[in-house]
Amino acid sequence: MTLRAGWARLRRRERELRERWFPERQLILREGERARALRLRPGFQIACATALALGVLWSAGATVTTAVTWGSAALADAEADRLRAAYGQLIDEVSQQHSKVLDITQDLEHYRSYLLTLLEQNQTLRRDLRSFANQLDGADGETQRTAAAEQALRGQLQDLGRDLVGVSHRNELLQSDVSQLRHTLEGEDERARFAAARAALDRRMTRLEQDANGALGRTQELERALTAKQQLVEQAQSARRQAVQDRDQLTAKLTDAEQRIQAMAQAHEQALARLSEQTRNTIGEVERIVGAVGLDTKRLVPQRAGKQSRGGPFVPWNARRVEPEGHSEETSEALSTDIARLDGLRQLLRVLPLAAPLKENFSITSTFGYRVDPFNNLGAFHEGVDMQAPLRTRVLAPAPGKVVFAGWHASYGRTVEIDHGYGVKTRYAHLDRIAVHEGAGMAVGQEIGLLGASGRTSGTHLHYEVLVDGRPRNPLSFLRATADVRKNR
Repeated sequence: MTLRAGWARLRRRERELRERWFPERQLILREGERARALRLRPGFQIACATALALGVLWSAGATVTTAVTWGSAALADAEADRLRAAYGQLIDEVSQQHSKVLDITQDLEHYRSYLLTLLEQNQTLRRDLRSFANQLDGADGETQRTAAAEQALRGQLQDLGRDLVGVSHRNELLQSDVSQLRHTLEGEDERARFAAARAALDRRMTRLEQDANGALGRTQELERALTAKQQLVEQAQSARRQAVQDRDQLTAKLTDAEQRIQAMAQAHEQALARLSEQTRNTIGEVERIVGAVGLDTKRLVPQRAGKQSRGGPFVPWNARRVEPEGHSEETSEALSTDIARLDGLRQLLRVLPLAAPLKENFSITSTFGYRVDPFNNLGAFHEGVDMQAPLRTRVLAPAPGKVVFAGWHASYGRTVEIDHGYGVKTRYAHLDRIAVHEGAGMAVGQEIGLLGASGRTSGTHLHYEVLVDGRPRNPLSFLRATADVRKNR
């Protein structure tokens, strides 16, 4: 009885509300002099009110859904533009760093050539010093020989002087003998003997005078030879003084050259240190970019072996006269290894798909990973991302590579696969048209095809995949890599 009473009360309450809000109404329609009455029953009014409320609710829900979708699309477009701008800036910075490395390497080669030239000049200067020293030693020997010749000439002059003194003494003795003979001889016979003796004495005097004149000529010749030797000695002494001055100047030049070599060696070492630091910083940035997408740089770009092939003759260290100080062979080898690794990382960075395959405005309608399948409503793993854009939008290659597949796939429809090297591949599915063929080389920004809705798809979009060693990776991590590195910096 209680249930029936409650149900009866509810029915009465329902009738009261219906009579209050939806009483029976009449709609009078006049047409000229004729009039008709149209009855609006409560059930009909309730049905119309319900339909109107449902229409209002549906319009409100559709408006809210559209606003949320537009907001998400705008945020995705802004994020994609920011990622593309950050990627472009990072590529420009890497190119600038590479150009700086090349410029610094050229400067180092120039400094090395200049240092080798200075070393050759230093060796030439040392050879000149040795030749000057030999000349000085030769000049000393010539001076000694000249002094010995001068001493011999003086001895000969002294001997000639003694001979002249002896001749003069003998001449005086002869003259005294002649005087005595003139006083003692008085007869004809004595005069005849005296005349013969006088003639003999005259002949002897003539020979003595000739000998004296010859000795005087030899003395003059010896004096001229002595004068010439003295001039040679003076010239040798002047040449020696000039050689000493040249040696002092060369020593000063050598000291200045050694100082310049040391300064250049220090500058060279500092430049090597700066270049090594910049190279390591650039390597760190590139490794962070590649690491942000989950790739192993040590496996993709292995370190170069530290030991290199060497050879040549053995030259002892003490045999080197001049050696630039501060230059470290280990620093040069480490820098060479870093530059080689940077070049390998730069080549890896060039082939990574860090840009989006669509340049126009697009939205991400399905992300990488778990999702509900749009056809059977079951849980599924989505191996890429879906990018929605207008039909026949141009699809562009995000990195250089080679087309390894271009054709029809049962699920993907018109599909293109590009091999970028280092085990990295990209896949573009549901195309409306394919613009490349298998085996074709691709450049950055080259057209792959047009966006469409071929294959197993619920609408127009691009299915984009990134595979590393055959395993799918999240393409959005490649697009966010440059932005993440930018924030870390």
